[in-house]
Amino acid sequence: MKPKKSKKFIIEIPKFFDCHRHLRGHPVPKGDKSEDILETEMLGSVTTDGLSLFSRVVVMPNTNPPVRTAGEATIYKKRITGVSDDLPELLLTIQITEKTTSAIIEEGKKSGVFAGKVYPASCQTNAVETISDFSSRKFLAVLKKMERLQMPLLIHCDDPFVFDGGFMSITDKLMQNFPNLLVVLEHIARASV
Repeated sequence: MKPKKSKKFIIEIPKFFDCHRHLRGHPVPKGDKSEDILETEMLGSVTTDGLSLFSRVVVMPNTNPPVRTAGEATIYKKRITGVSDDLPELLLTIQITEKTTSAIIEEGKKSGVFAGKVYPASCQTNAVETISDFSSRKFLAVLKKMERLQMPLLIHCDDPFVFDGGFMSITDKLMQNFPNLLVVLEHIARASV
């Protein structure tokens, strides 16, 4: 009796979605036309160390200087894509600060910015500016625009202020006032949340 031939099975694992990637830049010496440039060596190592495993990557805005407008996001994306041809879809974010307006959000959405990111005061590299009044008309107008445009709000949550300083109650109020706003709480690591 001949043994049965086994069927070959091919298991295909789809590419992953990286929801939080830092590709920090570094200041350029005076005289250079740009304010900031990515170090090719650093970005190249990130690319070869697994970025190509992902189908989409959400790119954080806390570079030096931070990405805060659609124009800055476009420049940043060009710098990233100039380093490698083998990149996933890049979902750029902008940092939301006191200077952010509804118009900046609208322009960002039109130019392909994926999300806006809030950092509690000075809790992260290159996140010096933030929102000091989370109930200000200007900030609430920004959130209203984000909700209408279905632009996610990313909130950096790995700082003690977030938990011990009452930031979670602010977040709860924001989510109640903007029930259709897509909110992502990043770095949640406490049972109290």
